[in-house]
Amino acid sequence: MRKLFPLLLVLALSLGFSPATAESIFDIPVPSDWADLAVQHVTAELYPACMPGIGYTDELSLDLHWPDSYAQRVDYQLLLTPANVSTETAVYDYEGNIVLRTYAEDGTVEKEEWQNQKAIGQVVFIPSENDGFILAFADSVFPDLNNLHLQTVIKPAPHAEDLAQNVLLPLYEMEEGTAGASLKAARIAAELISYASLWRMYSMKDTDLQNAFTAALEGMNWDKEQYEAFIRHKDDVSYLISTIAGLNDAEEEEYTSVLALMEDAGVMVIITGSLQSTADCFSADTLIAQLSALKKPSE
Repeated sequence: MRKLFPLLLVLALSLGFSPATAESIFDIPVPSDWADLAVQHVTAELYPACMPGIGYTDELSLDLHWPDSYAQRVDYQLLLTPANVSTETAVYDYEGNIVLRTYAEDGTVEKEEWQNQKAIGQVVFIPSENDGFILAFADSVFPDLNNLHLQTVIKPAPHAEDLAQNVLLPLYEMEEGTAGASLKAARIAAELISYASLWRMYSMKDTDLQNAFTAALEGMNWDKEQYEAFIRHKDDVSYLISTIAGLNDAEEEEYTSVLALMEDAGVMVIITGSLQSTADCFSADTLIAQLSALKKPSE
């Protein structure tokens, strides 16, 4: 059952890696979103690579998405291995698979065609003027890739008012000690997982998120009793999120118990829909980290 969500992320977290607080590898931000501003709709996600039984290495995983038409997309799943890394540039050799995916009108994958030819070449990371990076392909067996120049995409944090309405207030208003309270907590956990996924929180600057969460909490104007209630509820829901997403070291019995609670609450469709990728799990973990870091405004 625990294989429901990305196994490599679960394994890496069990070995002590925390994506929400991780230092950038070779100064390259990971995890991160990328896009080519000249080639429309070409996007990518960059993650630290994790090997079963080993944990995180100095390799990186790059998932590149290139729409071929309205209903088709070519996905490149690449493993990047450092070849020549300096303080100014970082050159990585890459090899990976190519998948042609056809999508139905509702966005679900209708067909997958794995290509026999492997993607092989090099990528170069170059610092850009806006404190981000440019990722360029070189020596690729696919000429179109050599024309790409991806740039890091830093998404803005939600407004404090949005966080207050959709994160802090639902947590504060949770019931305690009543029939069905645990089911309501499960529903809030599912809603927050979906919220973090939709906002792709992992791709935001930590400082931007921290400032937004701090402003949201200050705007609540809670007294001591109200704040303490929020903290209790926040911790309970964070446990549910981290357990169902495989972000903590909960025992199998704990996971099974939380899974049963989520099923009883009727929210597993929301959870599975919101935790479909490694990016989604990173976003959920980022949300938990931000909630954990919140302090009473007077402190």
